[in-house]
Amino acid sequence: MEELSELLTQGGDERIFTGESGLNKYFVNPAAYKNIIYRGSCTCSPLNEGSKDALESLKSDLTEANYEEKIEAQRKELKRLVNPNVSDKFEVFFASSGSDLNYFPLLFQSLLHPNQPIHNVITAFEELGTGSVTAASGKFFFAKNQFGEDVPKGDPIFDEIEVIPHLFSARNEKGEILDHGKALISKLNELDRENSVIGNLVIGSKSGIEDNVSIIPRVREDVLWVIDICQVRVTKKLINRILDLGATIMITGSKFYQAPPFCGALLVPNKIVSKLEALDNFEKAHQFKRVFSKHNFPERLSKLRDLFRSEPNNGLLMRWEAALHEMRNLSKYSVKGVVDLTAEWFTLVRGIMEDYDDVFELMPDVDLTNKTIISFRVKHENDGYYNFDELTNLYRDIVTKEHVLAGKKRKITLGQPVKYGNKAFMRLALGSYSVRKMMDSGINERLERDIIKLIKSSSRLK
Repeated sequence: MEELSELLTQGGDERIFTGESGLNKYFVNPAAYKNIIYRGSCTCSPLNEGSKDALESLKSDLTEANYEEKIEAQRKELKRLVNPNVSDKFEVFFASSGSDLNYFPLLFQSLLHPNQPIHNVITAFEELGTGSVTAASGKFFFAKNQFGEDVPKGDPIFDEIEVIPHLFSARNEKGEILDHGKALISKLNELDRENSVIGNLVIGSKSGIEDNVSIIPRVREDVLWVIDICQVRVTKKLINRILDLGATIMITGSKFYQAPPFCGALLVPNKIVSKLEALDNFEKAHQFKRVFSKHNFPERLSKLRDLFRSEPNNGLLMRWEAALHEMRNLSKYSVKGVVDLTAEWFTLVRGIMEDYDDVFELMPDVDLTNKTIISFRVKHENDGYYNFDELTNLYRDIVTKEHVLAGKKRKITLGQPVKYGNKAFMRLALGSYSVRKMMDSGINERLERDIIKLIKSSSRLK
C-alpha cells in the first residue's frame, strides 16, 4: 500500500496533484497537518490529527478484495448520518469531486429522455466549484480523469445530445446578491416540453449564498432538481426536507468537513433511482465511461453498474473516510450549540474587520450568507481594490509561509479568492474541525485578531 500522502492525491483530476514542492494548486499539502490554523475550509484543507489516524487505520485494513465492502460501508454510514431514522429514502452516488457530480444529472436525463436536448438552468454560476459550469454544460472540465487517463478538456461528452446551459449570476456589479426566484420560475416554465430540463439551485456558494428551495413546487413537475449543498453548511433537517421535495442533493466532504480535496456524493431520492432501475436501455451511458466507475453507483443499479469498469479508487475512499470522521464527530454536538458558536465567531471577526476599514471592506449582504464564511475585499493603500490576480498572490504568500499567531509559529489556510465580474474577494471560512475545537475550548479572540492583522500587514507589503 502506498504512503498516505500518495493515496490522497490519487483518483481525481489534475487539481489534486502535488508538484516538486509537495503542494497542490491551492498551495496546500493534504497530508501535512501539524501546526496549522484552518480558515480555508471552503477551498482546500489538509488532514487533522484525528482524520489522519482514521485514514491510517483504514489503510492498514484495505485490500483489493475488500474494497467494495469498504465503499459500501461508507455509503451506509453517510446515509445514516444524513438521516438515522429513515436511511432508505435515498441512494448515494459517489464521485471524485463536487464538479464531477454535475455529470450525474446529465446521465440520468440522457437515460430517462433519450435524444432530447438537455436544458440546464444554473444559478450563482461564478461561485460554484471549479469546473462545475463546464461539467454542467456537458463538457469535460478536467484533463485527467479518476483513472489517470488523459481526457480532451473542454470537449463535449455527448456525441449527439445537445446540452444548453442557462446561467444566472450570483451578484450584480456592486456585489449585491441577486434574487432570481421569479426569473427562474419563468425560465423553467417556458422551456419546450419536448426538452429535458435540469434546475440547479445553490445553498452555500463560495461566499455562502443560499437560494430559496420554495420555488421547487412552483414549476413544472418534470424538472430534475439538483441542489448544490457542496459546502454542507446546513442542518440535516434541511437536507431531508429537500429530499422529500424530490430533489437530488450534491454534497462534498472536502469543504466544511475538511477532508483533503476532493470527494463528492449525490443524494438521489428513491423515486428517481426507481425510474433508473426500471430501464432496459442504457445506450447513452457508455459516453460516461471516462468519468465514472461501477463503484460510483449504488449496488441496486446493477445493470447500469455493469457497464462501467471496476477499478478501485483508493484515493477517493481515503478522502471520504476523512470526511466521515469529521461528520460523525461533529454530530456529537448540538445543532443549536454549533449555530450559536458560528454566529459568535462571525460577529467577532466582522467587528475586527470593521476596525480596519481602511484595508478591508465586507462584501454586500454578508449578513445574508452562511455565518461560517466571511467574504471581504482588500483595499489598496492609495486607491481601489486588489484584483483577482493580486488577491491570488496575497493568498499564496500567506498560506505558504509560517507566521506567529497567538504566540505560536504555525501555518494557516485561507479561502481562495473568488471573481465576480471584473472584481474579486477573499474569504475566511470555519470548518468542522475548527468548530469542534472552539466548542471545546472557546473562541480565541487573540488568534482571530492575529489572523486579520496578518492579512492586513501582508497586503501592505505589496
